[in-house]
Amino acid sequence: SLGSIRAFTPDGRELGPDELPSVRAMRGDILKDEGIVLQTPKGRFIVSITSAPVPGADGHGTDALLLLKDLTAIRAAETALRESQE
Repeated sequence: SLGSIRAFTPDGRELGPDELPSVRAMRGDILKDEGIVLQTPKGRFIVSITSAPVPGADGHGTDALLLLKDLTAIRAAETALRESQE
């Protein structure tokens, strides 16, 4: 269930319900490549999120479009490379 997914800023602060990208998009905010860490029952994922409101028939935002790009493997490779060069 979505209730078991927690979202954090890259520095580890948990996002409150009103800070979630979907909620922000429905308020009219547009996010571009915002970094977020998701903790799920399947593990921890580093993602880049782009989101925007989706206007309804009346022109007001009623939904949100979110694009998540999983950066977990890329960040792990960058860390391993950095550590191997030290």
